[in-house]
Amino acid sequence: MNEPNKDEPNKILKRYYITAKIELASPLALSNGFEENTDSDVLRNGNGEAFIPGTSVAGAFRNYLDKKKDKPGIFGYSVNMGSGKDDGRMSTVFISDIYLKDTNITERDGVKLNSGKIVKNKFDYEIVETGATGILRIEQIVREKDVISGERYIISNGNMSAIDKNIFEEASILLSALDAGEIRFGSKKNRGCGWIKIKEVYRTSFSAGECNEWIKYCGNPGNEYSSADKWTGWKKELNGKSKYISIKVPLRLTGGISIRKYSAKPQQSDYEHITIKDTASGEKIPVIPGSSWNGAIRSKARRIMEQLEIPVINQKIETWFGTDAGKTNKKEDMSQSMVVFKESIIEGAKEVPVTRNRVNRFDASTVDGALYSETSYFGGTTELEMLVQKTGDKDDMDTSGFKPLIGLLMLVIDELEEGYLAIGGQTAVGRGIFESNGKASFSGGLEESGMKNQCFKELARLKEAMP
Repeated sequence: MNEPNKDEPNKILKRYYITAKIELASPLALSNGFEENTDSDVLRNGNGEAFIPGTSVAGAFRNYLDKKKDKPGIFGYSVNMGSGKDDGRMSTVFISDIYLKDTNITERDGVKLNSGKIVKNKFDYEIVETGATGILRIEQIVREKDVISGERYIISNGNMSAIDKNIFEEASILLSALDAGEIRFGSKKNRGCGWIKIKEVYRTSFSAGECNEWIKYCGNPGNEYSSADKWTGWKKELNGKSKYISIKVPLRLTGGISIRKYSAKPQQSDYEHITIKDTASGEKIPVIPGSSWNGAIRSKARRIMEQLEIPVINQKIETWFGTDAGKTNKKEDMSQSMVVFKESIIEGAKEVPVTRNRVNRFDASTVDGALYSETSYFGGTTELEMLVQKTGDKDDMDTSGFKPLIGLLMLVIDELEEGYLAIGGQTAVGRGIFESNGKASFSGGLEESGMKNQCFKELARLKEAMP
């Protein structure tokens, strides 16, 4: 394919605009690189407003579509054309920063545990809590000689219908993946943070002869979309395009739960379960962070593999759940978790404050004149939501892929639903125990029972495949 001559005029044929109203479906931990308030502060602009940079959105979109920087495409490219220097084109897609409203920025604590669940170190970080809203704006410009996805658009008699279909189809995939959690932003995005929910989507376009309409549209930021532009059919089933298996497990809390929120404020409890604030009512809502789910499920998965006498357990655990960053400084030895956990909201739980005598941990005696206060939550329902990355998917046995991992996770889910896997702290006194509140659902290619049985078979055959 011959590249167009850059010295020739390249007229704009059409401008496409997509506007999506979004809401944080989980906390956002997007760091600004400073440590003024915590070890990792939330990114803000000069006015103190939290936002998601358009560069972060564009990078996540480009990565999801597997658009390489050295291949022609809508996100631009840079490639050596044989002239001895880099050549390329700028992106035809422009993505705005997402400024967040209704924000509640709070601090969270994290701890690093060893295999014996002993704290090795502690850190804190800022988050934008669930419920903040914003607007994502996408503009794509089509020029007469643009190269899109490796092929030049062929325009016959001014007919743009094929281009319209292509652009909106690709936008639909990206928005659907964003809404499904397959595209996330910020840090800790595999451990419950950075999930986005799309509320409404609008789309419009302007051809070269609609200059006045385009100027009017651009001159009304924040209210540029109208009901006539509402896009009701943006959401689609990803099916074969999905890069993850989605697992949802409805659960009911049988007793109480205590996942500690650290605080040194005298008016607060000594031990308080972690909560977020409802943006509408201001009431506290108990949650289970993705990091808590990960720690408990990773530990239980290891124990099951030990019972099954599967060899090289550490290697498989680190392949599936990510490498312990404290074990190596070599980038080539690091691996990202194949399992993504979403933060769970507990609905219908009752807040129960308890005050008792403070106990001396050294000799187990009560401390004279000292009291200990605790706030836990009892009852309620929630849902464990996980995404499992599809890798190494083959028709035959593939011990490095996701199928053995799915089989292992199904065993862990059984343990969780039967009450043998507790979440959070104070599990020795009955906290953090759940029971099934409905049938677990699988999507993304595991809907059939035959596929689930294959996952169990490949998990069992790990003993044969591993040295």
